[in-house]
Amino acid sequence: MRRYSPLIKRNRIPFINFETGAPKADMSQPSVVTPFTQEKQRKILKLVNETAPLRLFRGRVIPQLSTFRFRGGGRLMTGQIGVFHRGGGHRQRLRLIDYKRGRKDIYATVLRIEYCPGRTSFLALIQYTDGVLSYIVAPETLRPGDRVVASETAPITPGNCLPLRNIPSGTIIHNLEPRPGAGGQINRSAGCFAAIMSKDTQWATIKLNSTEIKRFPLDCWAVVGQVGNANFWARAKGHCRVKRWLGWRPSVHGVAKNPVEHPHGGGTSHKGPKRNPVSPWGGLVLQKTRSRHKPRTNVISPPSGATTRCVSSIVWQLEDTCLFFLPFTYTPSRRLHLSILASSRTMSNSNNVMLEGGQDTDGHKFTSLQDMWSEKLSAGSDEWYGKAVSYWQNQPSSDDGVLQGFEGLSPTDVMGSLKFLDTIERRVPNPPMFRTVADCGAGIGRVSREVLTQRFQTIDLVEPCANLLESAQKTLNPAATAPCRVERFLQMGVQDFNPEIGRYDVIWNQWCLLYLTDEDLVAYLKRCKAALAPKDGVIVVKENVVIEGKFVVDKDDKSITRTDSQYKTLFARAGLHLVLEMLQPHWPNDLFPVKMYCLR
Repeated sequence: MRRYSPLIKRNRIPFINFETGAPKADMSQPSVVTPFTQEKQRKILKLVNETAPLRLFRGRVIPQLSTFRFRGGGRLMTGQIGVFHRGGGHRQRLRLIDYKRGRKDIYATVLRIEYCPGRTSFLALIQYTDGVLSYIVAPETLRPGDRVVASETAPITPGNCLPLRNIPSGTIIHNLEPRPGAGGQINRSAGCFAAIMSKDTQWATIKLNSTEIKRFPLDCWAVVGQVGNANFWARAKGHCRVKRWLGWRPSVHGVAKNPVEHPHGGGTSHKGPKRNPVSPWGGLVLQKTRSRHKPRTNVISPPSGATTRCVSSIVWQLEDTCLFFLPFTYTPSRRLHLSILASSRTMSNSNNVMLEGGQDTDGHKFTSLQDMWSEKLSAGSDEWYGKAVSYWQNQPSSDDGVLQGFEGLSPTDVMGSLKFLDTIERRVPNPPMFRTVADCGAGIGRVSREVLTQRFQTIDLVEPCANLLESAQKTLNPAATAPCRVERFLQMGVQDFNPEIGRYDVIWNQWCLLYLTDEDLVAYLKRCKAALAPKDGVIVVKENVVIEGKFVVDKDDKSITRTDSQYKTLFARAGLHLVLEMLQPHWPNDLFPVKMYCLR
């Protein structure tokens, strides 16, 4: 009877002494069989967990922490195929990843390691001590049950996030910030890492995964360890069904295959097929592609002989609303939750919209907007604006204060704003240059700090409350916003803001137009239109709206939540065209929807 398995002998794997956890020196002597105690079982489980491969979670993803992945199937914005052999694949949900690790000094426990279809690296689902769930990029040695934290005093262990000034030289890091407050953007793919070579009083010299050596400010944050799934690049795709599952359509002609894989296969593949061309399912191909009664309406083509010249706009008449689709640049698709259009109504319909009724938070009803303004402005507009300013002067100068207790919605709001700016850059013809922006109704500078500093070079802040503007000056210091520069802090109301002509590429208005009267709002938008850069400047409006219903007046902070139709009517009165509109994704259903408009 053998003392050990021949497989163990051939692979030279030593016995493990479970008494001490070390390999036995003498393999020729049989082990003494003793009954397992609880202590021995714990040692065995510890050894197995340390040497066992990583097991990914195979359950369903959390819907609140994921979003649909929209694919174009290799088609251009005109509807024509630009990249061949793309399409199909399984429906994927992209995970919403916290690259910034914004919840500081709060420990979190790793619940599981997951695969993300939109990334090469694995993700770790963590749960903070207060119950909040979040996804982070999983380092190589991170396992379920480990504890991670983002803190300046965190230990140097994989998964912990620290500023570079507190990470020793020679440490392996990933998910590195390019500038303070920008969030991790460098070394996030599978197997990537960077090494801290040296540090001085202001900068850290880091060798990136590409062997490039760069300097980063010491206030930038990074995560300790190497990104997991390092063997991803050596993975073989295997069977063709794996590629179809990933969305890669076959690129080999049927005549080049064998007759088992395709009806055209077999032979030398140089001669034409001996039968009528058919698909793998037996249907005729290489003939007419569509019925005569189904014209090719999904492709917007330029006229013959045209190269870069735009064709005239396509106008669809839908009841009393005209949808002017942008010429030759975009195909409406139900896969996208945005629409690039300019919507205008007739004057008779505009009057009907402004005559719609509403109510205030106490239940008092108004027959129309004119009726509401005549009642609220009986003592003058200065009293209306003064009560709004006094309300916000008594609020805390913090994210929770300016968001009225909904600080947890700040990451969702920031993500939607960044996505909207990226969509403007990709989809809108003649996009802005993203050089100078005005943050109107800036508050404590939350939007400037989290959104605008990541896209623009120069920022001007406009805020009527002195305490909020003072807090913004402290947080938006030159060291925290580099390379972006905050140039002006203007203490004035939006209704009094008269910007310079042609100064701004973008004028950002978020949660500030709801305090303006209709007349002041139209006059303000006209001044903003004159202040835009010629040909490519845009105005962004992000406000709570009522999609279906009537306007609501808040008696506490003197604000009005207008309907979507009322905002579009006021935009038309100011002479602005709506080129892009988008709903804020992942917004709670019990709150007023937030909608973003791009005007020009």
